[in-house]
Amino acid sequence: MALRTVFMQRRERHPYFWVSMPLSRRPRGVRGHLLSNQLSFVFVRLHDQALGSVATSVASINEQIKEQIAAGLPAKYVSLLEVLRHIPLWWFSAMVNLPMRGAYASFAFSDIGEDHDELRTFAGVDVLEVLNYPPAPCPPGLTITFMRHAGELKVVLASVEEAISAQEMDLFERQLNALLRTGEHAS
Repeated sequence: MALRTVFMQRRERHPYFWVSMPLSRRPRGVRGHLLSNQLSFVFVRLHDQALGSVATSVASINEQIKEQIAAGLPAKYVSLLEVLRHIPLWWFSAMVNLPMRGAYASFAFSDIGEDHDELRTFAGVDVLEVLNYPPAPCPPGLTITFMRHAGELKVVLASVEEAISAQEMDLFERQLNALLRTGEHAS
């Protein structure tokens, strides 16, 4: 919804936002990840009518995620990634770029979740803050990451100027802040 405001200001209309979201496949209670983060992805298409309110956006996202999980898509995605690890990079790039004509997603979204007790102290010193520096590949050029540390919600935004200008990023941040605090757009 906040990003839609940026596109409205640009006078650009898009049929939908295409969002990639990680889905943790790590068994509950397993600590850390050494060789693999055990992530899969689900992909959500948010049409304009779903962006009318936070409730309709969340309902649309939940419905699409449930459908994809029921169809076994996260497991199939992991299998696909395993196969793609063994092909030449130029072939992989062609497979990814050609069908999408270079358009990957409107933005990337990540929810890292709650950190665990191992991040409360480091070398005997209290950890006051944890920051995650998400990548901002272009396209899409905008990544939104949510996480919790010490019970507090953290939101980290990463962007590149080619995708969203500093003024547009400021507008996006204000809109996102208002949506997270009140559920309504900023005036």
